[in-house]
Amino acid sequence: ALRPDVFVAWRSFETCQFGRRAKARWVWLHDVQSFDRVLQTPDDLYDKVIVLSEFQRRITQPMMEFAKDKFVTSRNGIDLQIPDILPARHINRFVYTSSPNRGLLHLLHWWPDIKAKVKDAELHIFYGFTDFWKQCERGDPSLLKVRLEVEELRTQPGIIWRGFKSNRDLENFMLTTNLFVYPSTFPEI
Repeated sequence: ALRPDVFVAWRSFETCQFGRRAKARWVWLHDVQSFDRVLQTPDDLYDKVIVLSEFQRRITQPMMEFAKDKFVTSRNGIDLQIPDILPARHINRFVYTSSPNRGLLHLLHWWPDIKAKVKDAELHIFYGFTDFWKQCERGDPSLLKVRLEVEELRTQPGIIWRGFKSNRDLENFMLTTNLFVYPSTFPEI
């Protein structure tokens, strides 16, 4: 039978069990991990732990002193090449690019006050309520509450819901934006 060179478990230590036959098993973390989940996974299930930033390493590695030599920090997939000619920035254009349950409601509640002070302010929201999000709502009713409230508040003047876009489209749009806003209630990595 075929033995894969590397099995990559995405976001979760638990899924490493499916790669037992691989020569190497890596866990590629995308979120802040629960201390209990980390401790419940035997460290012989994985050979490397890929984190997306030094911040994520600093908050995850202390939970895993037994595996501190297994950590690798990636670059988060961002193309750091800056174009030679930058587009004009729209001074009152705001952009929000994270999951709606990570602070968007704060921003939407503050939006009337922002618009009162900055008449031509625009808030462009790059995210969406996908089928995956709706599946998660079944396990966490607070997510349904967030979606319903966001859907109501996003109809305010100056708010443009853009949904999911490609990385390149998002990068190009962000070059024209003056403010990246993220009133986070979540320790983003």
